[in-house]
Amino acid sequence: MFKCVLSRYNKTISMVAFLVADNCSINKRIATLLDLPLVRCASHRYNLAVNRSLAPYEAELAAVNDLMVQLRHCNNAAELAKHTELKPIKRNTIRWSSTFEMIHRYKRIRDAIRQVEAVEEFIPTGATHKKVVGLPEHLKKLDSVCKVLQDDRTAMADVRVLFDPLIDDYLVMASHDFRAQARKSCSHQPSERKEDSYAVEILRGSKKKRNAVAQSVSYSELAKMVPPTSNTVERLFSQCKLILTPQCACLLPANFEILAFLRVNRDLWNASTLVDVE
Repeated sequence: MFKCVLSRYNKTISMVAFLVADNCSINKRIATLLDLPLVRCASHRYNLAVNRSLAPYEAELAAVNDLMVQLRHCNNAAELAKHTELKPIKRNTIRWSSTFEMIHRYKRIRDAIRQVEAVEEFIPTGATHKKVVGLPEHLKKLDSVCKVLQDDRTAMADVRVLFDPLIDDYLVMASHDFRAQARKSCSHQPSERKEDSYAVEILRGSKKKRNAVAQSVSYSELAKMVPPTSNTVERLFSQCKLILTPQCACLLPANFEILAFLRVNRDLWNASTLVDVE
């Protein structure tokens, strides 16, 4: 399949220098068959690390998610709408950033939620509520790093600069295996900071380096061109889903390819460009 796609654009497999993807068995097998180095997606590794760091809070997060699911039911949603315009948000198990959004939304609409009698038994109370309320600052810092990873301008060097101090603060992320012995009791209580963005602070260099004496390391020039994440491809598939709606099920493959190409390269054309083409 790879060779077929490459041949359409007059390319050969020898022109492919590396493969950027998550570390699933299929991608590893493809990289082996093609004899290419596999660059593990930084976003995927980060998601795994954050999920591991949030494991001690899983019971509380599950309780809030159950509450949000109940609030999304028609009758409960209608009752909630009488007290707030904000909608309940449940988390996506494969996107940890949705956990941050869910907890943030819970804090904002908690007073309105208490007006919905049907979900009263699902509302976290006591120690559970205290742990949930204490999570946002911790999640805000992790979310800032996630957003930087989503930026197309982020390079491999930026990822290294971000991950090294992150490991200092959250030792559970110390290795790609996320070994349990790397965790400490204080791993969820990083030192206090008064910054707008945890990630920006790191990239600006205001955070202390891990090693006082840095060793000079030389890398291939090709390393500068390697994207740290496979987010661009994931966005492409997401955009394809938006194009190929049930109403467009009969769309010709050629037309579908043109629309997808225009969406992906939206910053390279405008209305005047289309006029010139016509």
